Amino acid sequence: MRKESLDKLKLGLNVNDLTKILGESIEKSKSELWGADGEYHQTFKYSGLGLELDMIGEKEVDKIINMITVVSPCDYKTNKGISIGSNYKEVEQAYKDYLNPDFSNSTSLVAGSIYGGLIFSFENGKVKSIFLGASAE
Repeated sequence: MRKESLDKLKLGLNVNDLTKILGESIEKSKSELWGADGEYHQTFKYSGLGLELDMIGEKEVDKIINMITVVSPCDYKTNKGISIGSNYKEVEQAYKDYLNPDFSNSTSLVAGSIYGGLIFSFENGKVKSIFLGASAE
C-alpha cells in the first residue's frame, strides 16, 4: 500500500511538486503541532477539485503530503483504477488481496490498515470518498 497513489498525488510528495501539479491551494488552515505524532499539520483544500490534503512539516518549504481525501467532483483514480462513483464490487475485486475484514463493512472498505492504507466510503453502493493515509496512530 506504500506505493498507492491517486493519479499523480501520493504520500510524501513535497509542496513544490504539489504546487506544480495543482497550483496554489485555494484554502489553507493554520499549521498546528499535533501531540499524537509531534508533527506540524496543515490542511490544504482544493474544494473545486474535491481534494483535501493533510500536509506535515514545520516550514512551508519542507511540507509533504501525509494524508489525502478525495470526494466528488474529483476524478482521480487509485493505482487499481478505482475512483469516486466506482461500485462496491469493483473495489472489493480490485483490492481483494489487501482488504482488512476487521474494519470493513457495507459502507466502508479498508485496504491495508487504518494505520496506513486506503479507506473507501460508500453511499448507495458507490464510492463517495477515498482516503489514503493513516486514520489511526
